Amino acid sequence: AGTYTGYSFISGSYDTIDFVVDDNEKSIPVTGITIPTFTAEFTGSYPGSQTELKEDDVYTIEVTTTSTITEIEIQSSGSCQYKLQVSGSPTIIGVIADEGDVVQSLHAKLRIKDDNGTWSELTDTTNTVDCNNLYPSLDNIIQNDISYPVSQEAIKDSETIDVDCTVTDFNVIAYSSPNSQLSIPNSTTYLQNKLNVQRIDGDYNIGTTNYRITATRTANDAVSVENAIIYIAHTSASITMVEPATRLRSGGNDGTSIQDHSIELNAGQELISTPTIGNPPVSGGL
Repeated sequence: AGTYTGYSFISGSYDTIDFVVDDNEKSIPVTGITIPTFTAEFTGSYPGSQTELKEDDVYTIEVTTTSTITEIEIQSSGSCQYKLQVSGSPTIIGVIADEGDVVQSLHAKLRIKDDNGTWSELTDTTNTVDCNNLYPSLDNIIQNDISYPVSQEAIKDSETIDVDCTVTDFNVIAYSSPNSQLSIPNSTTYLQNKLNVQRIDGDYNIGTTNYRITATRTANDAVSVENAIIYIAHTSASITMVEPATRLRSGGNDGTSIQDHSIELNAGQELISTPTIGNPPVSGGL
């Protein structure tokens, strides 16, 4: 009696393998490895009221097999992104891939591993889902798209402006003012040139979003947003002068050199034109 170890590579198909130990012939049965098989299908329903799926939406896939599942792997081809689930559960949540902006009915492709560590063949789901990554399109709103009152680059009081923005591939639209500085007429009705947007609050704003368009495509619940800044200048501009600490001395006469002096002007608002410094009145003194 004893324990013997060793290995040998054997090719072919056998029910038993015979071997000899100490001149004694022994026979052991061969247990074959069976590649697992399965079917899979999308189950449940689309999110909310959607009829199409966009990138990163999710959908349940149910696997049916007689094998013991240890892993399920979804391939990155077809409707879903790559995903590996190390679990005995026959259910996996597929994450939808970006498959372009035209509707396509697509399978998911996946495989399973059994408790022998054997992978199945890649298999398509028995049904498909409709994928479409089309989002609403909105033009970028720049200051040239905003019609300010004549000779102005901002609004004050209860003044109004018009805002031009083309929106396509949408079903629902909403205009809003995130900080409530503006009143927007017919805020759920699309107009390329939105008329009579009125200032109702805010003293000075050239840097914070106060105008927003939100467009939704209902088939896949894809939402696009465009933000803009309607310039507001409801307070008067102020300017401060910073001059040298010493007196400004002149020069250039009687053999003296012309003097250069730096005077700094700081404006509390963005100005349309550069301010100028003039001579003080004769009675202004030194």
